[in-house]
Amino acid sequence: MKTFEELTYFVDTKEYMKAYNKVAESIDNAELDKAKNYLSLLKLREQELIKRMDYELRTEREMIASGIGLKEGEY
Repeated sequence: MKTFEELTYFVDTKEYMKAYNKVAESIDNAELDKAKNYLSLLKLREQELIKRMDYELRTEREMIASGIGLKEGEY
C-alpha cells in the first residue's frame, strides 16, 4: 500500500503555492483588491488540486479493492 506522500508525488502544488504566496504578499502590502483577485486564482488552483487528488486516491482505492476481489458497491 502506498503512503499519502507516494500518492501525491505526481500532484504538482507549485501553481497553488504561487497563488497562495501572491495572496499573502498582497495582504501584507495592504493591496486588498489584488488579494481579492489572487484569491480567485487560488480557488481555481485549489479546485485543480482536488480533481487530481480525487483521481489518485480513487485509483488507489480501486486497485486495493480489486486486489482482494471486491468491486465497487461491495464495500
